[in-house]
Amino acid sequence: MKNKGKYIMQGTNYGAFGDNAISKGNTFKINSSNNEINYADLSIEIKQLWVAFAQNLKSQEDIEVLKNIKEAENAAIAKDEKKVFEKLKNVGIGTLNLAKEIGVEIVASIIAKQMGV
Repeated sequence: MKNKGKYIMQGTNYGAFGDNAISKGNTFKINSSNNEINYADLSIEIKQLWVAFAQNLKSQEDIEVLKNIKEAENAAIAKDEKKVFEKLKNVGIGTLNLAKEIGVEIVASIIAKQMGV
């Protein structure tokens, strides 16, 4: 925990910090060997992605992606890093683009890394 004036920072990933802060285009590295993943924040971001993705289902494949996102959320709640990464690996480039568009940068970073992009 780091104290920065009237704010207290907890966790490891900050895209922007402080009054009127704006963050765009960040890449976050998760250093899980030190157990620094904030699973509560991660599960919230995955849920945000699920909600956004669910609004525009077009095919059976989209339903399968939606299931993977939900399973990744459940894995984050259970603090199962391996399963989170496994489920987010198979969501596709369209889902990565959506994650970036809606600002869930931690999830976008994980997806990109798992997909090798």
